[in-house]
Amino acid sequence: MLDSTGHGAFEIVVGHFARVEGHEAPDAPECGWDGDCIRRGLASGGVVGPSWSIVSRAIVDRIGGFDPSFHNCNDWDFYTRAAAAGARVARIDQCVALYRTVAGSRLVGNTDISARNALRVVAHPYLAGFNA
Repeated sequence: MLDSTGHGAFEIVVGHFARVEGHEAPDAPECGWDGDCIRRGLASGGVVGPSWSIVSRAIVDRIGGFDPSFHNCNDWDFYTRAAAAGARVARIDQCVALYRTVAGSRLVGNTDISARNALRVVAHPYLAGFNA
């Protein structure tokens, strides 16, 4: 992926997404990461998602893709491991995806599993002890 000078400098480029609740119009575009320190952003939560980012194949291969042992938080884990492996991350200020949600629908409804998976991510050495 090219940086502003036309050089291939970024392995991950993150855009904004807009939430769509049911059949309503999209909300204002958002991005959970402010474009500054990706480590700080990741330490505060799963701020990057596959729907609103482009990731180079090289970084996917380098870190082994998504960890199938996660039932949720797998994207947060993926981007944390990518950043820990030295992936250069950039943010663009354009909406690149619509994120449709349905009331009450969650990938994992068990909050205990969600909490355990979140603890696994924040325990990663890249994030461990980092104050968001």
